[in-house]
Amino acid sequence: MSEKRKRCVLHVGAGLTGASVFQSVCERARHELAVDDVDYPPDPREQECDRETETGNAICLRNYLLNPRPESFAAQANKRMAWMQIAASSARTLVLSDDALHKAPVERLKELRAHLSAHGRSVEVVFVLREATSHAVAAYGRLVRDQGLRQSFSEFVFGHKPPFFASAERLALAFGRENIRPVIYSADPRETAGAIFDRIGVDAPAALAAGADREPQTGARALALLRALNALSDNPKVRKRVAAALLRDTPSGAEDGVARASLPAAALDRFRADAHAIAALLFNREAPALEPLTTAPAALMRPYDVDPMTERALEAAVAGWTAAFAARPEPRLRRGLSSAARLVGRRFGFGQS
Repeated sequence: MSEKRKRCVLHVGAGLTGASVFQSVCERARHELAVDDVDYPPDPREQECDRETETGNAICLRNYLLNPRPESFAAQANKRMAWMQIAASSARTLVLSDDALHKAPVERLKELRAHLSAHGRSVEVVFVLREATSHAVAAYGRLVRDQGLRQSFSEFVFGHKPPFFASAERLALAFGRENIRPVIYSADPRETAGAIFDRIGVDAPAALAAGADREPQTGARALALLRALNALSDNPKVRKRVAAALLRDTPSGAEDGVARASLPAAALDRFRADAHAIAALLFNREAPALEPLTTAPAALMRPYDVDPMTERALEAAVAGWTAAFAARPEPRLRRGLSSAARLVGRRFGFGQS
């Protein structure tokens, strides 16, 4: 085995493609992977990061590759640590994973390839793709929950462009199409992770069978309430606190049922064009990679209005949390506002009574 050329497997994902499940399995199974001469090294700055939001083991590498000022002190510090992480690995297969690496400029990715080649490593890229409509629904929910998006889903999807083709094109230009190993995202994150291990060429660790939680799905009525909340507060910390209280007891999307409705024609045409472009770039031309769905959850396509009484209660919750942040700590005030926020949620038709 030592006579064979070493390689680096870059798992780059594309956001919302189950990367965190694969990464958590690798973290728990480092010793098991090492038996197959596979190294999944910890990131040099792993202990400094919020592990709920920062996943993977290529944080330093990502911070360098995506920094628009590569000669800055921060970029160079991350570069040194990423290069040290690569140099320290003696395993035949080095696995680096971050679901934002696909955004890096081509020239910076070529620099990474050259550095790996200087260390005697070839590069294989595992790129996970997701059906465009499913990706749009997931992206919309995350943007409303986490970044304060106020648009309705119909407004969002009209301007939304999935990242897969542009990212696949950058990766192909940097590493060569023959070095990209595409994986189709599965709704079961364990299946997706299993397919990634198969692409790497190793048996999936036993930790994968232990199960993995899906990303929580927020229902349409809850998203409408969160949009109203986003319109009331420009403070992301306040929004996050109120949203957490509102959604704590929300069943994951159960209230929306399974009915589906047609997407805008412009969005469908764009999704279909991307699917065929990806097929031509990464797959057999006669076997398109991802044929887009023609529908989305009907409840997301139907606007929900927040009644005036609920909006006033929500305004009170936002005002109370804003005061709480201005003069911390007030645990009694926070408890009361948490209860009030849940009452708002129940009035809007979700959560436990």
